[in-house]
Amino acid sequence: MCNCTVVILFAGLYVESCLNHVIRHFRQRSRLQEFLNKRKFPGLNDKLMRFYNDFMAPSKLTKLTDPSKGRYARAVRRHFPGFTELARFRNDLAHGRVNRAAHSLQETQKLRQQAKEIVVKIHRILESRGHRIRTLTDYSTAIQRF
Repeated sequence: MCNCTVVILFAGLYVESCLNHVIRHFRQRSRLQEFLNKRKFPGLNDKLMRFYNDFMAPSKLTKLTDPSKGRYARAVRRHFPGFTELARFRNDLAHGRVNRAAHSLQETQKLRQQAKEIVVKIHRILESRGHRIRTLTDYSTAIQRF
């Protein structure tokens, strides 16, 4: 269970690191905070919602408090399988709880693979919009540094 916990946590951090890199690259920190109504510490879900809003959404939200937020959340879950579970695991762990995902090696491996696919998809979406952002590291290199 300890190994599974570390693997899932790292997978979530890998996705968040990618999103942080995109935010830094586009110098969007202040726009992200504006989108979140001046909240200083955006969560993993907030960052992906902002990414979806900027690069994928057919209609844009000005603030995350918009009534369309639920529709966006469903679209994010549909476009990024596994993200909800990764974010929930990370948030639970931050509050001292290890949720059921870490109880299964099979679920752990699935979430790790989905995290890799999320990062690849983020970069493909950016490239399709004409933004070629250098990847800081791939999953294998990141795990070696960890």
